[in-house]
Amino acid sequence: MVRASVIYFEAFVPNWGSVPDWIAAVGAVLAFAAAAVAICITRQISKNADLKQIHDFLMSTDVQRGRRLMHECFDKKADWGGLKNDDHDLVNNALSGYQRLAQYYEFRWVPRGRARKLWKGRIVSDWKQIESFIVWRRNDTGRAMMWDNLVEFARTLGAKVTI
Repeated sequence: MVRASVIYFEAFVPNWGSVPDWIAAVGAVLAFAAAAVAICITRQISKNADLKQIHDFLMSTDVQRGRRLMHECFDKKADWGGLKNDDHDLVNNALSGYQRLAQYYEFRWVPRGRARKLWKGRIVSDWKQIESFIVWRRNDTGRAMMWDNLVEFARTLGAKVTI
């Protein structure tokens, strides 16, 4: 009975003294390492593609128009509620693009260093206008909508957040 269990055990233990077994083991380790490197590279490529997609959206003409309207409304000290529906949508689209960037930044779905480098100056310089709209929206609807990630992102970038 003891002899049978020893034979059974020996059947599952590779003979590491032979050359083909060492070659197979090294090959398996190399294959695993290559797969791990491929996954890391693919993930980085995906993050860069996501950042490019968000960047392209934020640079679109409609979003640019929404940012311009934010500045005009803020500079004239006009009431945000006085905007036409189309203009209101343009401002909302601009802020939703910033919000999307903030969420992707928070969850590390985009390269954080590149996102900061690309958008820090714009968000910090636009922050007074953005904050003004968020405060108006909060007072108008009774809630701040979904801008919490954007507020935290602005704090991270160094904007003077007062809300």
